Amino acid sequence: MDENQDRLNRLRTKDWWSRKKEIEELAAGHEERHLAVLESWLRKGEDHLSRNIAMEVFRALGSGATAFLVSLLSDSDADIRIFAANLIGDIGDKDALTALIEALEDTDVNVRIAAIEALGKMGDARAVGVLARRLEDSPWSVMAAVDALGRIGGDEARTVLHRFLVRGEYRGMTCEALERAGDRASVEQLMQYVGRGEIGGLALRALVTIAERECVMPSPLFIAETLPVLKDLVQSPDAAVRRAALIALSWAGKADAAPCLIAALGDDGLQEHAINGLMALGRDAVPDIIGALRGRGGQRGILAKILSMTGEVHAFPEFAGDADSEVRTEAALALGTVNTPEAKALLVKLSADPVDEVKAAAVLSLQLMKGGAGNDGLSR
Repeated sequence: MDENQDRLNRLRTKDWWSRKKEIEELAAGHEERHLAVLESWLRKGEDHLSRNIAMEVFRALGSGATAFLVSLLSDSDADIRIFAANLIGDIGDKDALTALIEALEDTDVNVRIAAIEALGKMGDARAVGVLARRLEDSPWSVMAAVDALGRIGGDEARTVLHRFLVRGEYRGMTCEALERAGDRASVEQLMQYVGRGEIGGLALRALVTIAERECVMPSPLFIAETLPVLKDLVQSPDAAVRRAALIALSWAGKADAAPCLIAALGDDGLQEHAINGLMALGRDAVPDIIGALRGRGGQRGILAKILSMTGEVHAFPEFAGDADSEVRTEAALALGTVNTPEAKALLVKLSADPVDEVKAAAVLSLQLMKGGAGNDGLSR
């Protein structure tokens, strides 16, 4: 056994981290010394460890292995052709573009799919035309081509994907591809599919992702017309769809959206968007916020803060005795701006509250009522 093969064989006995370091050192040497051994390991279908190590080394060799891998695209073994296409895609050397395009005509569908996926990873816009023609191939090839077009992106790929949205059986994955590659024009294209059954959630998710990325917003008319759909989608089992629906509801500016926004306050991933939506509604959200506070539901402190920020301070006497100390604190702060005997009496009571934060807020508000702010020694 020569020294080169012996060194490669030692990789089989190392843990992942040690093997990674050794492979990096191997890749820094003369890569042509390793190629024959690595090819033989790729052919060891029953020896998964050797095959996986070979693939790791090929990836580490990078463009230094491209020409050799391209030669394997003509191998008589379809599995070897698949491995070669996958590795070329991982390496991403655009010198292999022509060879991958030729592999799209392979007699084996799995090789064609591997070549399509590799072109997507490579991200070269020159492949868009040939990938577009694959949209009439077998279903698995079509799905791979849609994903590849989304990865490549750019005007030409987006145009192809926009046109392909009419194909209902592939619409879901086309939405996902546009979510990655879409632009402002894609928002308009996706709007028409938001209310269409199961696909509506994927279309909405893509639309909102693009809108956030491109700093655009769908028309208020579209949001208003799809409000019932958005209310349904905010209950979706898909967390990404729920987020998209909640964000769209926060754009709505409609009081009808308030109950959904309030319900979303309990979701850490949606809370910020729910707060923004309620703040955008302003006083239109007040009846639902007060109703939620009366209902003794969750997130009461946040609801009280939002209520205060809307300027509805006259609603707080009702909540000065709330069981939640955060609500009482907000009530104490708000009542300081209400110059009525009732407000003063409530503040006097709150100034003896057992919770220090509530007590401090009440004392501060009483001082403000008396016009003595700044003389009580309290920090501002």
